[in-house]
Amino acid sequence: MEIRKLTLSLLWASASFATAMAQYTGVILDPEKQPLEYANVALLHPQDSTLIAGGMTDSDGSFCISTKESPIIVRVSYPGYNPLYKDAAEKNVGIISMTEGAMLAEVTVTANGGKLISQKVDRLIYDVANDPFASNKTAIQLLEQTPRIMVNQKEATLSMVGREGVNVMIDGRILSGEESKSFLSNLRAEEISSIEVIPIPPAKYNSEGNIGLVNIRLKPNPSIGFQGDLSLNYDQGYKDSWFPSATLNWQKNKWSARIGLTPRIMRGKQNSSETFEADTYQYERTSEMETDLRDYAANAIFKYNPSSKVELGTILEGGVENNRFDMNLFSGTAEISNGGKTAQVSKPKNHRFNVSVFGDINLDESGKTLTLTYNSHFRKREINDSFLSMNNSDSNLASTGMYYYRTNSFLADIVLPYSFARIEAGLSGQMVDNTTSLNSRWSETKQSESEYRYDENIYSAYVSASRPFGSAVYAKLGVRYEYTDVKGTSRSIKESTHSNYGNFFPSAFVIWNVNNNNAISLNYAYRIQRPYFEDLNPFVRYYDFNNFHQGNPDLRPSKSHNMELNYSYKGSLNVTLWGNAINDNIEYVPLLLDNGNQTQLSLNASNIRKGGISVSYYFAPLEWFSLSAQASGFYNHSHCYIPELNIKDLDGWGGNFNLYANFFLNRSKSMRGGVSYWQTLPSYDGLQKMNGVGALSIDYSYSLMNDRLVLSAGINDIFNQNISKSKRFYQDYTYKSVTNGFQRSFWIGVTWKFGKRTVSDVEGYAKDVLGGRGI
Repeated sequence: MEIRKLTLSLLWASASFATAMAQYTGVILDPEKQPLEYANVALLHPQDSTLIAGGMTDSDGSFCISTKESPIIVRVSYPGYNPLYKDAAEKNVGIISMTEGAMLAEVTVTANGGKLISQKVDRLIYDVANDPFASNKTAIQLLEQTPRIMVNQKEATLSMVGREGVNVMIDGRILSGEESKSFLSNLRAEEISSIEVIPIPPAKYNSEGNIGLVNIRLKPNPSIGFQGDLSLNYDQGYKDSWFPSATLNWQKNKWSARIGLTPRIMRGKQNSSETFEADTYQYERTSEMETDLRDYAANAIFKYNPSSKVELGTILEGGVENNRFDMNLFSGTAEISNGGKTAQVSKPKNHRFNVSVFGDINLDESGKTLTLTYNSHFRKREINDSFLSMNNSDSNLASTGMYYYRTNSFLADIVLPYSFARIEAGLSGQMVDNTTSLNSRWSETKQSESEYRYDENIYSAYVSASRPFGSAVYAKLGVRYEYTDVKGTSRSIKESTHSNYGNFFPSAFVIWNVNNNNAISLNYAYRIQRPYFEDLNPFVRYYDFNNFHQGNPDLRPSKSHNMELNYSYKGSLNVTLWGNAINDNIEYVPLLLDNGNQTQLSLNASNIRKGGISVSYYFAPLEWFSLSAQASGFYNHSHCYIPELNIKDLDGWGGNFNLYANFFLNRSKSMRGGVSYWQTLPSYDGLQKMNGVGALSIDYSYSLMNDRLVLSAGINDIFNQNISKSKRFYQDYTYKSVTNGFQRSFWIGVTWKFGKRTVSDVEGYAKDVLGGRGI
């Protein structure tokens, strides 16, 4: 730990001896007074207007360009807006607002020095707006060719090399899990400016989980009017699924609004098996489950700009899920007498409602900004499970209950662009109330009732500073403090637990732009993974007659050190060396009891050391063809420090690769095809060994009527390869798991866009500080 601190200190100190240069800063706004990203900023000599230095604005519209020359002229340009010139006698040129100009029939823009992929101090940026192959794709299809990202298109889920999970953001606001699935499948490339991959989140974001972030930035559009779209996707796999959606956008003067409807009807099948293999017996539990998932969701977003410096808004989102799972189970062996066949029907209902109120305020002409946000989340999940033994018609089990979840949170963030450094700071608080009640009844003769309440309060503060050192080095240092107070109460048995703890989470990012073609960056962050709420519930929940789960209220959070060294060449080749050190990792240990019942323990049981390399390459040899390829390999060492579990250390290699090919099928480029293939190799991950899985998919789109009508079709997982298999090795037995979700499917879709084509899409989502740990 001391070596790491010393290394970062020396790196920061040595960079400060770089040649002193004047730093010109400012903020560029579009005609609607919104930050304008990717605007070209050029510093010109006042005598002959020759170029001295240049750059592009960040996501908040700010720029910082270093030069030895003074005074200078600042020129700002952006497609569709009139170029602006300003004499810069002062180093801070303040806020510059663009005005609309004549729209060109066709504009060719070379962003980031002609690079579709560019490396910034804490993230990779995929410049979607200038990718000729992005047309008519959805966000989920674009992510297939984004470095570090792997996509399961059927389930609309993401994974990131070197991370345990991915959270999705839109313009810096985090989406919930279900919301992100729907959004990624429906958002069009024409609405997206760029996709940012943030493998190690900086101090501004909560420290929850060993996860990465994907931030989708939408294109700015100054026009006013009414616009909407209707779409319908039909998916035929094992059973049929339907994905209709409707969106209406309206904008006039200081007001803007968005209303969306996104119902989803998904039917499918999943087969799974679990096997305990020992010297004296083999116990197997198999299931065949048919699913019928129905989610009826709606959202509304309203924004008001009382002045050019203030934006106020509120976001409403809600939904009702009516689901049904029909399952046939078999469990047991000749040696264990209580095995048998079980028919199960589950009819869970989920209700959710989220509201967010926010205000973005520009404090002065220098670019100081203040953002205030309040969020309220409500979720209710009803349990309704019934089990009938096929061996004994008199034996049945019914489980009912409810998960009741509420949270309130606030955030305050401020940006202070001083001449010596860009300072970001903020405060946040999150108050969670989670109440669970369960009732289980066996054949009308035995009954158990339980109620568990979990309260969690997290209060956070952060500060970060970033600045250039010379013309080639840029650094960002931050620290976040989080104080957590947790209380769990078992009302049925009148027992409670209470704990609190506080932690500092430092982060550091340094990038060296060697020249126009080469960039090297070094990133580090310390993070925490708190237990999921259901894992803390001490009461028993039965999933069938012989399978139950019981939480552990004594679970501790796990903590991790995360470091990366990145190299980028011309934006086409990106190489990353990464490493994670996870302590007190939460493991789920499957157990077979003497009476034949199956359960699993949730324990802080292992320390994990993992490191590897990831390589991505973008190749476009022809005007009508491009290829995105990436591969990674890693080494895993896992040590279980609880002797009673008899788990041996697990060491081994793993890896994955994926390819995505784009090609146009006609000269007008209205017809586009794509072929993707991803493959995970046999891998050691944590305390388990995973078999390799993969999927080959194709897609096609055809744009008609000046892009108002888009027809699309495709096939997912053509050879049905996406079947997961894993093993865990214990001293007395080996645990095997197999899951087949029948991912292969054929789909067709149609989208109709109506109204003014240039209306702004009013996107905004609640700033979820939960880190995905809700129910």
